[in-house]
Amino acid sequence: MMDSYKNLTIGGIVKQLEKYLTSFKKISWKESTGSTNLDLLSLIRNNNSSLPCLLGTNHQYNGRGRNGKIWIDDFESTLMFSCAFNLSVSRIDLSILPIIIGIATCKSLQKLSNRKDIGLKWPNDIYWKNKKLAGILIEIIKNNNIVIGIGINIDITDKLSEKIDQNITSWKQIVDSPVSSDNFINIIQSLSLSWLKFINLLGNNKLPSVIRQFHNVDILYGKSVTIESHNSSTCGIACGINNKGHLIVKTINDTHTVHLGNVSVKF
Repeated sequence: MMDSYKNLTIGGIVKQLEKYLTSFKKISWKESTGSTNLDLLSLIRNNNSSLPCLLGTNHQYNGRGRNGKIWIDDFESTLMFSCAFNLSVSRIDLSILPIIIGIATCKSLQKLSNRKDIGLKWPNDIYWKNKKLAGILIEIIKNNNIVIGIGINIDITDKLSEKIDQNITSWKQIVDSPVSSDNFINIIQSLSLSWLKFINLLGNNKLPSVIRQFHNVDILYGKSVTIESHNSSTCGIACGINNKGHLIVKTINDTHTVHLGNVSVKF
């Protein structure tokens, strides 16, 4: 039998992750749930979980994307999990957090795939060759508790392609080989540890220049973009981010800063 991530059992996933993610207080995996982010948010609000912790699922029936969009998954072709962390430092600006997590995700996936052209589409979508590979949803609640959820296209099926109205790619296409059980576990392990590392650096105020790091993975820089907000749109050239993580867009007559959560960017 070919070694495939599809042969992994829930118990097998948890056992493997517990071996590598020793700093995580709890690791769980479900056959099906509404939303891994919502599940972790509920646990935190009810003080029912020590952090950091991880929750994954084989299927989400109420998955959410950024700005209230619905996250679409296809059973056995999408890797979905969330991690919850706590920033012990209370007086810290978290507006840059989505960018930091996007950078951390890109770096991990680049290293795992040996592909330097995996990039970040502001603010936190992961792309390869202008096709979407993954989406990230970050939510912050009381006492600087942070939940990070990700959905990664592991394989592309006709069903998934029909559901999603955009160009998508998959991990299988990037590495040009079937995804094994070890590959599957390594992705989860690498991303979880990378997020934890970057959050700890943020809490200790030891992050290297975020603007410089973002520039290294920014797929929009120098490209013509359309900023859509409410009933208006603005066309211009993407010119990186400022120190708040806001996208800078230059038009013929002006320079705009685009805030996280208020617009969509198409190119």
